[in-house]
Amino acid sequence: MSRIPFSGIAGRSKSVPRGLTLIEVMISIVLVSTILLVSVTASANLMRNNQQRRDTALGQQLSSQFLDEISSLDFRDRVEPSYGLETGEIGSDRTTFDDVDDYHGYVISPPTHRDGTTVENFDGWTVTVAVWPVNPDATGITTTDATAQSPLRLVVVDCTTPEGTTMTAGTFVSAVPRGISNDQSHEQWREVKLGFPNREIRVTAPLRNIPPPSPTP
Repeated sequence: MSRIPFSGIAGRSKSVPRGLTLIEVMISIVLVSTILLVSVTASANLMRNNQQRRDTALGQQLSSQFLDEISSLDFRDRVEPSYGLETGEIGSDRTTFDDVDDYHGYVISPPTHRDGTTVENFDGWTVTVAVWPVNPDATGITTTDATAQSPLRLVVVDCTTPEGTTMTAGTFVSAVPRGISNDQSHEQWREVKLGFPNREIRVTAPLRNIPPPSPTP
């Protein structure tokens, strides 16, 4: 039997584990930090987009509620047909409003229903209403000075979130009776660009026809 010399085994070199250098550690830290930063940024953008979509849906819901409430009232006051609040009407109490332009300049936070009860899920929101008299002309629709004789009202509702984001919705209200069909008189929708002293609004809104008030006996 052959024998293996012990010196042949003992003479083999052993590999010593090599540690990471400082440069490799720094590169690893940079890579990990970059990955974490990208992940955090993507998550923040996703959360912000989700919040924006939620706020947009809530803003549409809230503005539609106010537009429906306003456009269901008379075009002008039955007793005292002047623009804005009339005798006996209180700016902070919507139950005293009986015509469309009574809402001009109305601001409420948090939003409430007409009877004063708080609208759920809108804590910290603010609703601002503006009602502008408008007249049709050769170029479309133009705003006019406050007058009860204007044939149209532009109702604009701004809904502002607690974070300060504002969503705007608007509609037209006219004194044309509902009994007149659209193919005989007025279109159902209109897109216009309206200029105001401090801003410009482009709206596509339904033209809501409200019967003029019946004469008071």
